[in-house]
Amino acid sequence: MGHVLIQNISTKEGEIVRIKGWVVHLRSSGKLIFIEVRDGSGTIQCVVFKGDVSDDVFTLAKKLTLESSIVVDGVVRRDTRSKNRF
Repeated sequence: MGHVLIQNISTKEGEIVRIKGWVVHLRSSGKLIFIEVRDGSGTIQCVVFKGDVSDDVFTLAKKLTLESSIVVDGVVRRDTRSKNRF
């Protein structure tokens, strides 16, 4: 799977994609972790649900710091509540 630039993510709705970037913002709400990621083309919010990943991955996600470099694989879902829309 090749990676997708964030600026092109809207063309991939419903597909599994890989994005590469840096952590801009991170917040946690119990079983959910919200990670705002940027690359050279834009910013997107990624959501990590504890039930969808291993305990190790969830623990690592909680330990991320600003400007951590990450690779994220996941399904693209539109969220009209998000300022970025995806």
